[in-house]
Amino acid sequence: MKAKGTLFSISFLLYLVFAFVTEAAAESIDIAHSYAAKKDAVVVVLAERDGNQEDIKQKDTKKTRLPYIMYAEKPNGLAVISAGSGFITREDGLVITAYHIVKDAKNVFVELLNGEVLEAEVLGFDARPLYDIAVLKIKANRIFPKLTITNERNPAFVGKELLLIGHPFLLRYTASLARISNLALNSENTEPVIIQIHSSVLPGNSGSPLIDSKGFVVGMVFASLGDSDTQGFATPFNLIQEVLNKVLAETKK
Repeated sequence: MKAKGTLFSISFLLYLVFAFVTEAAAESIDIAHSYAAKKDAVVVVLAERDGNQEDIKQKDTKKTRLPYIMYAEKPNGLAVISAGSGFITREDGLVITAYHIVKDAKNVFVELLNGEVLEAEVLGFDARPLYDIAVLKIKANRIFPKLTITNERNPAFVGKELLLIGHPFLLRYTASLARISNLALNSENTEPVIIQIHSSVLPGNSGSPLIDSKGFVVGMVFASLGDSDTQGFATPFNLIQEVLNKVLAETKK
């Protein structure tokens, strides 16, 4: 009886290990396939604003930060151009990006996969630190490829692999594997309020979508962890959808 009990215990443990490995394999992502299928809905976001004294100091120190910053000398002062990433989430050109890219911008543009640059307007935003979301509308009357924000139950968990597509240092359409390393949940422990990822997160990755194996957006990159370029933070799907719904209701778009 003892031998049978031991055999049963070993068999049960093997079953659990097999089930765990099977589930993990099901959540792994084929980067090449997903990248080819989804990259055309990712855009470069370019925002121009007038520079100030702080920008002049930053320009002189050559300090890199999120987003990627470029400077242009103009007769009447300094122009600051913030460059980051974003993704189209509606076929008429609705774009989700990080708010800090377009903050105080006079002009906003998006660049498509084919290199075409189109003007965009900021419909609305939520500048709170855990949100950092802006909703843009491309000023063009056409149909665009889109990415869908997930509405699945519990789509984010530690260890899940995601595809990150973005434009670090304006190296356009860079793909990398991102793995969820930590989650902070709301007070009811029902929904995430921030996603921490293990991945290369560099200036220009702000606004990059995190795409799961089913092709849905699970989060959007908005920051790196201190001086580390291998750990980043992302706004989760539920907060993105919350802000998007609010902006659309307010603007009736």
